[in-house]
Amino acid sequence: MKPRFEGGSTLLVRIPPHEFTQTLSFYRDILQLEEDVNFCKPSLGAHAFCFGALRLVLCEVDCISRTEIWLHLATADEADAAFYLAQHGVVRRDEIAPLPDGDKGFWISAPGGLIHLVSNLGNRMD
Repeated sequence: MKPRFEGGSTLLVRIPPHEFTQTLSFYRDILQLEEDVNFCKPSLGAHAFCFGALRLVLCEVDCISRTEIWLHLATADEADAAFYLAQHGVVRRDEIAPLPDGDKGFWISAPGGLIHLVSNLGNRMD
């Protein structure tokens, strides 16, 4: 059976330190998007903004040299999704980042290297 996938509610933008202040200012000060202070901890270098029906999360990341966009794919059953994706040759990338204990989600890489978190419909990416 083919699992159903849908876009999750979070767009994660990982930004190197030399671009972070200007990027944050663009969304907060120039576009004046509403900041969701309950979703992320700015003290940890992450800021979340309301972005239509989505949440845009900006994260300052020391170990990268260019901005990366990570997407969330929501599904009802992570095990079915993992099996289906493996059958279709999708590269699993669990080394990308650790997930919380008990989280059944996993990372994949789409063609071109775009990173996706595949997790339950109720989970969020932050």
